[in-house]
Amino acid sequence: MSLADKWIISKLYEAIKKSTECLNEYKYGEAAKIIYEFTWNEFCDWYIEFSKPRLYQEKDTIEKRSAQYILWFVLENSLRILHPFMPFITEEIWQKLPHKGDSIMVSPWPKYKEEYENKDAENKMDKIMSIIKTIRNIKSDMNIPYSKEIDLYLNINEKNKLKLIKENIYYIETMIKTKSLKVGTGIKKPEYSATGILEGIEIFIPLKDIINISEEATRLEKKLNKINNEFNVICKKINNNDFLSRAPKDIVKKERDKADELRDIKERLENNLKSFK
Repeated sequence: MSLADKWIISKLYEAIKKSTECLNEYKYGEAAKIIYEFTWNEFCDWYIEFSKPRLYQEKDTIEKRSAQYILWFVLENSLRILHPFMPFITEEIWQKLPHKGDSIMVSPWPKYKEEYENKDAENKMDKIMSIIKTIRNIKSDMNIPYSKEIDLYLNINEKNKLKLIKENIYYIETMIKTKSLKVGTGIKKPEYSATGILEGIEIFIPLKDIINISEEATRLEKKLNKINNEFNVICKKINNNDFLSRAPKDIVKKERDKADELRDIKERLENNLKSFK
């Protein structure tokens, strides 16, 4: 199995374990949330996209068959844990898949298997996915169209991370449209480059040939001013003792989460504006 295969199987069994525990304790809302987040975010958003290059191979290869099998296995198990919440649509899809038995309604509930949990694969994929998310955020902040190919530089100072990314560069190339991709140590920031920083990793995307620098700087300054105003309003609210004492805990948490989100956007915009200087 590929790293992504090991990751999605591990996440599947984690979802089976957690959702089963919640159902046994009659926590139906929590069970539904766990299943939803796994099925929609991890399986659909990530794994299916990672699998497409293998699926679209013209030749019938081991890699292609492996991707097909893992997709079927994860989808079939996902449908069974989804069935109590979405009985009709899960039955309809399940009947179109290879399966045993007459109905998903009487098929066995998936059993948790500890031996398939793989925290090492999960940690490695988390690092790779964080890089992809950061690149996507930069493209979004800088108004770079999704379909636009970019030059991409990854400066990685830690040997373990450098080895991990070089061995799994396929996943970044699958999810990001690149003209060129350079990975290494001691890579200097190209002129007029948007920057993203993760722990031990610097991401550079040269902008000169893909956007209008002066127009983009003006747009980012306006956006930053708007974010600063929103951020200041929320900071006043969450630092107000009267609000903290009267507002429900979930509302306070929501406001604090919003402040953290705005802070991240603010820092990204400030860093991107520096790239124009």
